[in-house]
Amino acid sequence: MREGEVRVRCALAPDRVWELRANIDIDRRIADRDRRTVEQLGNDRDVVDECGHALVERVLMVKVPDDFVPKFFQKWVSSGQLHTRVTSRWSSDAHDAANPCVVDIVLPSLADRVEMGYRQWLEAEPGGEACVIVSTTRIGVCSGDLPRWVAGAIEAIVEGSMHAALKQYPAHVSEYLRSTESAAQPLEGAPRPRRARVPSEEDAAAAAAEGGSRCFCQCELWGILRVVCGRPAASATGSCTMGS
Repeated sequence: MREGEVRVRCALAPDRVWELRANIDIDRRIADRDRRTVEQLGNDRDVVDECGHALVERVLMVKVPDDFVPKFFQKWVSSGQLHTRVTSRWSSDAHDAANPCVVDIVLPSLADRVEMGYRQWLEAEPGGEACVIVSTTRIGVCSGDLPRWVAGAIEAIVEGSMHAALKQYPAHVSEYLRSTESAAQPLEGAPRPRRARVPSEEDAAAAAAEGGSRCFCQCELWGILRVVCGRPAASATGSCTMGS
């Protein structure tokens, strides 16, 4: 199991950040720009953790397009095998280290071989006008028939992709607020139309040059696909929810 930590500043008050993390529209927008689809499985549920704390639970299925895997490699892995189920549990009333949002990410077809997810909370800056988003990540690949060093290499690649995506989240939130609040649209309004144009290879190259833009919940697929398909990290960005 590989564990890590990401700390990234967000220029919003903690309560505002926590309010936005419950807005599934942000997840859909991030996924849409990377040609992903986000489907909520059922409704949000009220659950209780092992300490008796009331939490909200949300389950999403993040799907990749049929052309996610190059044709040559489809004999070994299909795009359907790379869909992810993302389960998030968080408190609506607290967001400190003692009350984190817990995110479990599962590839159903690889559930017995890959374990990953993160815990996330907020640390307010003096004055309370901004905060630091803290995420502790975990990635585990069952070595099974793989040499331990290969499993470790996969974990390192996946961790790098996940951390890069977590660091991008404040930028995605700022972009979302600019596009919605400038038009006086409510956070939980009617569904907004999807972009008509599908991102091109030029879009992907530009995103990679700027540091990459990866779906918050889907990013960890990159590391697995790079190993399966033998893709270098720089070229993989063209093809990956504080998403839920």
